Amino acid sequence: MWLLLDEIECKDLSGLDADAIVALTQHQLPKLLSLSLSGNSYLQSSAFAHLDNSSWPQLCSLDLSHTLVDIASMSGLRQALWPLLSNLDLRATGFKTAADIGLLAQASLPRLRTLDLSCNSLDAAAMPQLAEGFWPGLYTCG
Repeated sequence: MWLLLDEIECKDLSGLDADAIVALTQHQLPKLLSLSLSGNSYLQSSAFAHLDNSSWPQLCSLDLSHTLVDIASMSGLRQALWPLLSNLDLRATGFKTAADIGLLAQASLPRLRTLDLSCNSLDAAAMPQLAEGFWPGLYTCG
């Protein structure tokens, strides 16, 4: 059924529980362009650890703002294969340390152009970690 659609944009999935997010990552959605899980602040970070299981090769935009994405869930994000991801919104996620940013910097995101880390309490040691990422097209980092 999903394969019949030219493109898929999933917006405002803020009501999903952990099981629903895990189920979403298990579906092959080859035409998924945009996904917003923004506002799932009540979810355990372990729900996001399954992002590396996803098969979304066309994903261009991922919004995880106002969620509890943290160091544990970043392991899934850094292993995910989204070669076309150009927009990653991590506003108000609770990122604080160099370790948080270090795992993000390990993600292979060659087309990333916009990275939003605003409304996080990043310490001074976290900032140099941003330079470690392979993001040749990055032009906005907030």
